[in-house]
Amino acid sequence: MYLTQEEIQAAVKDPEWQELRRNLKGKTTREKIDTLKAYYNKSFAYSDYSDWQDKLVQIQNYLNALSRGGLIEPVRQSQSIYWQLNNVQIKR
Repeated sequence: MYLTQEEIQAAVKDPEWQELRRNLKGKTTREKIDTLKAYYNKSFAYSDYSDWQDKLVQIQNYLNALSRGGLIEPVRQSQSIYWQLNNVQIKR
């Protein structure tokens, strides 16, 4: 999933997402990935399509940040978010 700056900015303003991000601070990388997986699964089950798209952008953006921070191997944006979450390689 390739993201524009506008898509990212619109999606990350969501209060639920901001709360989740605050709760990720201080957690291990594994805990962060597991939390993202749970958020993905909950979102898929309970969101309509427009919300779902925002949630995909939020997760992709966070995976990109973990990669830039050296916590995970670079993500394959050509793969689905589901694939990325289930095949993430944690570095530290």
